[in-house]
Amino acid sequence: MNSNVLHQSKGKIMRLWTAIFLAVCFGMPLEAADTAADAQPLPGAEFMELLAKKQIELTPAQAETLRKFLSDTKKEDELAEKLKGEASISIVEILPHIVNKDGCQTVLARLRDHPDVFLRFVANCGLAGSGDSDASEAIYTMLHDKHLNALDQRLLKSWALGAGINPAKDDSNSILQHLITLMGTTQKLKVGDECPSFAATTQSGVDLNFKTLKGKIIVLHFWSSSCAPCLAQMPEHIERLSKLSPDEAVVVFVSLDEDEKRFEASVEKYGMPFHNVCDKSGWGGTMARTFGVKQLPFDIVIDANGVVLSNSITELSVITK
Repeated sequence: MNSNVLHQSKGKIMRLWTAIFLAVCFGMPLEAADTAADAQPLPGAEFMELLAKKQIELTPAQAETLRKFLSDTKKEDELAEKLKGEASISIVEILPHIVNKDGCQTVLARLRDHPDVFLRFVANCGLAGSGDSDASEAIYTMLHDKHLNALDQRLLKSWALGAGINPAKDDSNSILQHLITLMGTTQKLKVGDECPSFAATTQSGVDLNFKTLKGKIIVLHFWSSSCAPCLAQMPEHIERLSKLSPDEAVVVFVSLDEDEKRFEASVEKYGMPFHNVCDKSGWGGTMARTFGVKQLPFDIVIDANGVVLSNSITELSVITK
């Protein structure tokens, strides 16, 4: 089965939901900052604990819109029952139903101006992923709002980094384009497109770039040590790609791990015999953004002329033609 199809069968929500809660793994002390862009992200466990305690007040109109969406999509009756009338509900109960879900734009539009800054931020991320430039402006403004308290700043930065947004570097347009790529249904690079220029340094210190690799088939395999499907398929991928002649093809395994030690441990554990690169910035890393990575595992195959040949490594006969 195609690796992308296998992952997508887990549901579209896993693309962003998993990324956010596995990517936010920093151990920084709580401290004040001028803006969310300057704030330190929360440790993953603390982030989850705070969200679990966070109660959100919904107006009758907001609750009814969400309840109707759950009903239309045949979601949990128990949650829909809680949303009758004015409602107070845990944010972790509603996030899985509104983050990157088909048809949720009406709900997100109701929540884009919510008094709770975190819910407002998440709603605008979802709308920006649908191409809403006003939403990306709102995201940028919230990330640079000096009036937010320190904890809200850290919550926003934790979510932003998990979604691949760099608060210190991204302007509203780059936020918009990134979220459209991450949350959209189409691939950034399609078969027949020219490969964009890229450069990376391997674990062993070898500098790779598109110009020096051009002339051979280039296989880029994106993965992460926190991606269960990636690790489950790793032995098969290594076996398949090891059959390629090094005279004809260059195989580069690109990890989205932010923790370099976890990356190195996985490389050693699975004995990856290829060029191994750690992007170190997760979904917001240069390689991930350049090639439009939106789920893991993710593959790009480039022919000897620098043209995208395939988005799958399953069929080696296609790669070696």
